[in-house]
Amino acid sequence: VILRTAARALVPLMLLFSIFLFLRGHNESGGGFIGGLLVVGSIAFYAVAYGIREAAAAVRVDPRDLIAVGVLCAVAAGVLALLLGDTFLTGEWADIPLPGGEAYHVGSALLFDHGVYLVVAGAGIAILFSLEGRGNKMFPS
Repeated sequence: VILRTAARALVPLMLLFSIFLFLRGHNESGGGFIGGLLVVGSIAFYAVAYGIREAAAAVRVDPRDLIAVGVLCAVAAGVLALLLGDTFLTGEWADIPLPGGEAYHVGSALLFDHGVYLVVAGAGIAILFSLEGRGNKMFPS
């Protein structure tokens, strides 16, 4: 009972903190890799509290889809540089105007890091489910 109650409170906080780490990663410690690992850790905690079947139902998406979208994001970051006349994976930057006259300085590295976040989360969740599922296919093709 205590573990389930703690999981109900901590898993959303862990997922929110993973997003914080992902967004903070360009200027300070963090990034897509550690953010993705924290997603896997939160799903593992949920699986310990509620069981692997409940965790698989809570994820609601096939981890292979997360991996595929992540790879597409990372490749798109590289292709963007090619389209702008630079070499593959060269960082490209743009200013996005915000209300009040401010601008948000964003780069293609954010798209690449998002891809890393999704690949690490998807691969980790797939590994977790395959280890805990003991050979049962959690997500049939």
